Amino acid sequence: MRFAKMLGLMLLAAVVLFSAGALAGWQGVMLVVCVAVGWLLLQFRRLMSVMDEAGRAKPGVIADAADVSTKVRPGMKLEDLVALTRSFGTKIADTPRTYAWTDAGGARLEIVLDKRRVQDCRLVEPHKMPDSPR
Repeated sequence: MRFAKMLGLMLLAAVVLFSAGALAGWQGVMLVVCVAVGWLLLQFRRLMSVMDEAGRAKPGVIADAADVSTKVRPGMKLEDLVALTRSFGTKIADTPRTYAWTDAGGARLEIVLDKRRVQDCRLVEPHKMPDSPR
């Protein structure tokens, strides 16, 4: 499936380049190339700013695990997950590859990843401590 998607994108790029060359000559080809390079630079800049912010944060710590758990969905890319949590997770299992984030209240968000995509998301609430007699 992934190979077919890449092949389709390469064919689309070839058709766009050929059409631009046929309609506007070398100026059209240069316009398409410049737009493609500009788009790639924007994607790279976004990724680097997300990784910079996550790198500065304490690993495995988020502001509100319950809020983040409502926004995480299966199929979400790893880059979008790091942008959402604003930190890197703490690895808690190798198979399946599971990462965890904890908030100040003790709630833990566990996310299972497969091929850089979210497979499962689980919110683990902290154990309720019984009230101690005074």
